[in-house]
Amino acid sequence: MGFLDVMVIVFVALVAIGIGLYFLNKKMSTKYVESQEMLEKNKQQAQIFVIEKKKGKISEANLPKEIKSNFPKYASLIKQCFVKAKVGPKVVTLMCDPKIYEALPVGKSVMVEVAGYYIAGMKGFKTKKQVEEIRKKKKQAAGIQEKWTDKINPKRLFGK
Repeated sequence: MGFLDVMVIVFVALVAIGIGLYFLNKKMSTKYVESQEMLEKNKQQAQIFVIEKKKGKISEANLPKEIKSNFPKYASLIKQCFVKAKVGPKVVTLMCDPKIYEALPVGKSVMVEVAGYYIAGMKGFKTKKQVEEIRKKKKQAAGIQEKWTDKINPKRLFGK
């Protein structure tokens, strides 16, 4: 077997892997779109009191057995975002998106959109970066305002 034969075999293998990944990506993207449509259809607004936030495996969470059994096998290996919250009189463990997980305040009551045991959205949703940007803008606006008031300050104008 010559060098050219090996290169052809490697090229064919890479093309086959590329084609396989393309179709796998296409299949997974359609599943994702379907699941997002299902979430949009079934979400309801609820007031929850966030008790605790943690990241862990599905086997470690206090989710019902029906929900744990519906997850794919690979999902049990990945760490998920869980929120222990009081919804009405019940204390429930809910799953959420990492972006929402960062923004949820612990020990506060929050209005969220819930689809089953999944937090799909949050009212007044702002990430930490967005909150910092707002604070910076307010500080800059306050600084500009102080400079403007200094210019028309009567003490500076009349030297008193």
